[in-house]
Amino acid sequence: MTWHAKLFVRLIGFQMEKRLGYRKRGRKLLQMGLRSSPRSPVLLQAWGLHELQEGNGLMAYGLLSSSAKYNPQNAKVLKWKAVQEIGRTWHALRARALRRRAGSET
Repeated sequence: MTWHAKLFVRLIGFQMEKRLGYRKRGRKLLQMGLRSSPRSPVLLQAWGLHELQEGNGLMAYGLLSSSAKYNPQNAKVLKWKAVQEIGRTWHALRARALRRRAGSET
């Protein structure tokens, strides 16, 4: 089976599990897909949108940003108001962590 076919099977499986209410099993399918295709913008975006719906904004933003890095067309999602608000928080937390790391290295 080609990697495209495997990707498609993972996405279909994820959607089915999600619709049936098995969110954890759906998430596991996305993780398995990303193990075999770690730079798949399709899987990254699907997982990011899933996490956004689940209320896991910071994780969602990281996944959606990675998706946009590998496929610039996916950057449209980063312009959504809710995602932009999460992005500001994500960047502030990241900057704080970098400052702490820089302070501990001196």
